[in-house]
Amino acid sequence: MADSFRKIGIGDDMKDGLFYVVGTKFRGSVISNIILNGGWYTIYIKKDDVEQEWKSVKETVVTFKEYALNE
Repeated sequence: MADSFRKIGIGDDMKDGLFYVVGTKFRGSVISNIILNGGWYTIYIKKDDVEQEWKSVKETVVTFKEYALNE
């Protein structure tokens, strides 16, 4: 089963890391989902109702994660 996250930080430490947050907009797209599956975090983007994989990062590289809260 895959875990879903709201935010992840990538890098050696939280201060200098890159952060990806669901809902962040860029270049006409929005980060729609962050999933951990099989040792990889996959970041999905959505544009014009089309969702696609954008980036994948190995689990061992991620230094910070915040779970998505399901209402």
